[in-house]
Amino acid sequence: MQHKRNIRMQRVLLFIILVFLAIRAKSQVFYACKSPNGDTTFYLMGTHHYLPQKVKLDTILLGSYLRDCEVVFSEMYIDDGDDGYKTVVSNLEKSKRYHNDGLLKDSVTKGEYQKIYSYYHSRFGVSKRRFEWASYFRPWVMEYRLRYSGKEFYSMDKVLYSMAKVKGKVVRNLDNENLLYAAFSELNSTFDIQWLLLTVKGRDSIMTADEIIAQSYLKQDTASILKHRSVDPEYQKYLIDDRNRHWFTVFEKYGGRTNFVYCGLAHIISGQYALLKYFNSKHYSIKAIDISFLRPGDE
Repeated sequence: MQHKRNIRMQRVLLFIILVFLAIRAKSQVFYACKSPNGDTTFYLMGTHHYLPQKVKLDTILLGSYLRDCEVVFSEMYIDDGDDGYKTVVSNLEKSKRYHNDGLLKDSVTKGEYQKIYSYYHSRFGVSKRRFEWASYFRPWVMEYRLRYSGKEFYSMDKVLYSMAKVKGKVVRNLDNENLLYAAFSELNSTFDIQWLLLTVKGRDSIMTADEIIAQSYLKQDTASILKHRSVDPEYQKYLIDDRNRHWFTVFEKYGGRTNFVYCGLAHIISGQYALLKYFNSKHYSIKAIDISFLRPGDE
């Protein structure tokens, strides 16, 4: 009898664990973090940077939280009143280009160049003119410009920035030039010409992973996103960890206020310096806020 009771309890415990894991596997992308004494709140909006036009962002809900905030922080580098903004942007733009104003065609053979163009033309409907325009930039920049510059996509970050400005909010940069330059250098190294050629040949899995991540984001399935993200330690260090650690010092200057942060979701949930881990270590209460991504046919 006791043995059967123990088995039953084990099954109940297993069921509870499975339910807990199921809940954790499908989490949210929008969080409210409140300080122990209640005087400071940080709203964290994890973005995917680009969404299909058919997917509608819940601007009414987000607008209500933006309205209640004093300061908004942006991962997208913007003019926040710093006198050196133009110089920083100029230097960052240079880091996205080939050395000595080179082009993609200077780094590949004519046959490879044609194969790369054919790939983007057949898969994304890219015109010859648009492809040549994008080929002035490094492969990772070119990839984003060709995949997401069409009218079928929009930038979440730009939408949130516009919403904040319309509501008269102060928008601050999270990053500084050195951190962004280091991140761009890592992207230049990781997603280089060889990566591009492997992608065109269908031998690189990153694009497939990106597509899975995009679908997982709309489902707010953070477990799937973490599973398919790059786990390269250098990539994590320069694109996420080092920048997050700097962001912590920025956050510390804005205590006693209600703040809104929008940045790539990976910054919020990924690695030992994830924003959620930071606020948890500061004993903030953390609450996931439901937000929907409306698509045609959704109720």
